[in-house]
Amino acid sequence: MKKTTTILILLFAIVAVSYFFNTKRYNEKNQKVVDCDSCLIKTELTAINEAENILFKVYGKSKIVNERPYNIVLIDNKIWLISGSLNKSFMESIFYSNIPKCGGSFEIRLDAKKGKVIKIAHYK
Repeated sequence: MKKTTTILILLFAIVAVSYFFNTKRYNEKNQKVVDCDSCLIKTELTAINEAENILFKVYGKSKIVNERPYNIVLIDNKIWLISGSLNKSFMESIFYSNIPKCGGSFEIRLDAKKGKVIKIAHYK
C-alpha cells in the first residue's frame, strides 16, 4: 500500500511539473512570406515577437502569456493571423476534461509588408 501511494504521488508530481513548465510559445508551422523583399514581417517568429510586443501593452503580459501556445497562420502571403489558446488550469484538465472552457482569447492580424496592425481583439 505504501509503495502504491508513493508511486501515485510521484506520477502526479511528474504530470504537474510537466504541465506547469510547458514553455511552448506557439504552434510552429515554419511559414514564411515568399517573394517579398520589402516585407517587414517575413517569419513566424518575427510575427509572434511583434504581436506580443503590441498585445502585452494593450492587455497585459500575464493575460497574453496565459494564452500560450499561440496559433499562427499566414493568409494569402500577406497577413499574419495570430490567436491565443483557451487553456484550462491543471485541476480543470483533470476533473473537467470533457467540458469546454468558457471565455475568449486574443486575435491579432498583422500586415506582413508594412508591419502594421490590421485588427486586434480579445473575445469574451
